[in-house]
Amino acid sequence: KAEELQKELERSYLKSENLKKLIDNSNTIKNSFLATMSHELRTPLNGIVGMAELLEESNLNSEQTKYLKTIQYSSKQLLDIINDIFDFTRIDSGQITLESNKFNVWEAIENTFEISGINSEKKNLKFYLSISNNTPKFMSGDEKRLKQILLNLINNAVKYTLKGYVKVSVEKTRDNDEMAELTFKIKDTGIGISQKDQENLFLEFRQLDSTINRRYSGSGLGLSISKRLAGMMYGSIGVVSAPGKGSEFYFTAFLHKDPDSQTILPEYNKDDFNIVTLLNDTELTGIIAESISIFNLNINFKDTISAEYLTPGKNNLIIVNSESISEHTASILNRAGIKYNLIVIGRESGAENDALFENAEKSATLLNPLKKTELIKTIVSYYPQNIPVVNSNEIPQREIRGFNMEKVLIVEDNPVNQKLFASILKKLNLDADIANNGLECVEKYSEMNYNMIFMDIHMPVMNGFEAASLIRKDNVEIPIVAVTADILQTTINKCKESGINEIISKPYHKNDILNILEKYIGA
Repeated sequence: KAEELQKELERSYLKSENLKKLIDNSNTIKNSFLATMSHELRTPLNGIVGMAELLEESNLNSEQTKYLKTIQYSSKQLLDIINDIFDFTRIDSGQITLESNKFNVWEAIENTFEISGINSEKKNLKFYLSISNNTPKFMSGDEKRLKQILLNLINNAVKYTLKGYVKVSVEKTRDNDEMAELTFKIKDTGIGISQKDQENLFLEFRQLDSTINRRYSGSGLGLSISKRLAGMMYGSIGVVSAPGKGSEFYFTAFLHKDPDSQTILPEYNKDDFNIVTLLNDTELTGIIAESISIFNLNINFKDTISAEYLTPGKNNLIIVNSESISEHTASILNRAGIKYNLIVIGRESGAENDALFENAEKSATLLNPLKKTELIKTIVSYYPQNIPVVNSNEIPQREIRGFNMEKVLIVEDNPVNQKLFASILKKLNLDADIANNGLECVEKYSEMNYNMIFMDIHMPVMNGFEAASLIRKDNVEIPIVAVTADILQTTINKCKESGINEIISKPYHKNDILNILEKYIGA
């Protein structure tokens, strides 16, 4: 019996080993297929996106501009779907790991909010952002993935809201010595979601019912990806909704605190101030009140304009929306003969306000959607005190300069992308040579002193990994930048092993290239 049991254990072990090899082989095949598909899909899309960007800089008439916008919109939709598919697959196979870098939380939220606000303006929606004063300004975590979750939820809110508003709220809900939990809420007045649809909402390849799917495009992966990313940040995601009553999506994420980061603000005496809002917008008024309370200042909420709202001997600050601006409004305020400062909240800049409000010592227009950081900076500029800076630990901005015909080598086998890359570099006053594959790259490198090499990865004759390795053996200093449609973690690891400094994923934009150039060959 012991002998039979031993043989049975050996058979089971061999069976499990064979199964493991089969799974490993299956994963290898899957990853290889993903790398190939990523390359094949993104490479032609890179040509479309890049050439459209260059075309946008040329002189187009209104009809041509309209056609171009359609091309850009359609290519972005396609890219979003491709990104969703590959992100889902990479998360599913454990190929995505979160980074942890210090970043400006407020600005990250506001920038994401601003991108989404463009779509809300097209639909004439009101768009609000409320960042609680207790939200740390600087933290450490994966800024890109945090913004990815937020952008997905905001875009969904805008997509499914035909009229009304979309409001984004952020606050710190709990913390310990090292980490803090941020809670994001995205509320809309859209079509709402039934309880039945909510049960499947965060599953992959699921959207709302088929009649709605025909009206709103998408991969059906965005919420599934967001749920997994939130989980990787030790957070959660959910929704409260009902048909016809709008939705409120929420998610939480834990980020590391930055102990050295402080926000230094002036210490105002609230008795010296008289702040009056004339906005006729409850949501916006509440957001402004929360923002200004960071200075320990109070606000007087008014519905109509009156000269009596101005108080002699105080710092009078009037905050109005652009719809309230008129000669009548200005004449009432000017009639009091009391100096005041003015902030106009509106969609368009109003340079004419200076002439209209003659008693206003300072006037500024803050565009909708309103950013908390801009409102705070405007108030500090109106009433400065002797403090070093408004924000003591701003992430430094590198100096930008032009280029002086530095020599760059483009290694790319696709003719369209060769032309695109060369055109971008030419506009940046850079001289570029082109190699069609890795072998040509090595040959050209041996004949010419280049300041930088932009290297495609998947090419005939010799790939980018081999070419980079050969060059790196001879020169450890020359910057080599991979420009690839293959963004799998295995490719990223191989790039590092080959001595490649940076990676730009296709499709890329002009600014992606400019940022790399400034980093390595800028002054």
